Amino acid sequence: MNKTKSIIRVSELNKKVAVHNFDELKNKLTQTFSSYLYAYPNIEITVDGYLIDPNEAIEDVNEYTLELEDVAGIHQIKIIEWLEISSKQLLLCKNNGTVLKEHKFQPNRIRNLGYSFSAYIISDYITELNSDSSLDLIDMDADSKKLLDAAYQQINEHFKTKRSNERLLRLPRVERVWYLPI
Repeated sequence: MNKTKSIIRVSELNKKVAVHNFDELKNKLTQTFSSYLYAYPNIEITVDGYLIDPNEAIEDVNEYTLELEDVAGIHQIKIIEWLEISSKQLLLCKNNGTVLKEHKFQPNRIRNLGYSFSAYIISDYITELNSDSSLDLIDMDADSKKLLDAAYQQINEHFKTKRSNERLLRLPRVERVWYLPI
């Protein structure tokens, strides 16, 4: 069986990118491509000889299916929590996990409770919007609003549950001792 391998080289970057802080660039690329690299571990991205490995930066990954009655297709959200990357972002992805665009959070919609994360909405509907060249209008469409609302709700539920579980782990264990009369 023949394996296909593509090598893409980007060179002669403009001055803005060329002088960019390498750690910031590495973190941004890790955030942008983690969902895709996590799903397709045989793909490699290197920058100046450094392998972008999302596993080095990821603390936890959780995937949820978003149930939408009136919006056709499969809709998922993948929440990747970061170890050392300071982030709070929502990324819109094609159904194969390819990031198309970062979506700005609506004010006061996310209660991440201080956790650093990237949330990837992976949806057939986003793929369709992209194919129709209407992804930039995502905030104006009724079905898109349903998708975004479901994503916000799932992100908030995820971090609420995480915080509750952490609090339970911090509670001291109470052992019951039974004394029987002699």
